[in-house]
Amino acid sequence: MFSNDTPPCPGDPKDYVLVKTREGMHWRRKRGTVKPAGLNAGFQASSEATKVVAPASKKILAALQPYLRGLNSGRLNNRIGNALRRSLKEKNGLELSYLKGIELQREHPLEEMLQVDYHVFIDQKTVRIEVPVGPGTVKSFNHLVSDYYFEAVLLYGDPSGEKALKTDSVESPLYPIDGKTGTKCVLELSLPEKEGWCLLLKINSLEGHEMAVHPKHYRMKVIGP
Repeated sequence: MFSNDTPPCPGDPKDYVLVKTREGMHWRRKRGTVKPAGLNAGFQASSEATKVVAPASKKILAALQPYLRGLNSGRLNNRIGNALRRSLKEKNGLELSYLKGIELQREHPLEEMLQVDYHVFIDQKTVRIEVPVGPGTVKSFNHLVSDYYFEAVLLYGDPSGEKALKTDSVESPLYPIDGKTGTKCVLELSLPEKEGWCLLLKINSLEGHEMAVHPKHYRMKVIGP
């Protein structure tokens, strides 16, 4: 209800809203009645990036799904999306190499379980991971864990394209958790000729003849290129 102190409306009342302040009252045009209400530049850019990043993140998750056994990956989609946004901003495109460093289980990082340094060697045709294996290579988080093995996964292709991304993988032999003899685990994969790629390393644990139950006995990280 308007009072006698209400200033006259400068136009059609349905296009205005009465604003009350300490200094008095005044009429203001409703948002969108002068020109269509638009997004600010930053929000618009973010919205456009999401249209590109969201389907690419979904493709990456779909390609990695067969390798996520045992993991509690949490909000992995968000972590992938953030990396792709950086790629889009810096390279004006989506590059899988920007995924390097992502822990697939943020609360259970690879280096917490893997107690030795691994090395990645890249040439024109192959990528190779070498891990020294011996006493204390992998930390056990309970007395039930008996063995472990490594798995290398190569993810490649164009995350912004229509075709599905591809993967190759290789597994190591089983190693006893209390192994006494030192050796070296070597995991080698062929590189695609022209497509972008990234490399992941995973540790899987066994409890006797069964795969370990708790996610803390599994680790996976994007370690290259």
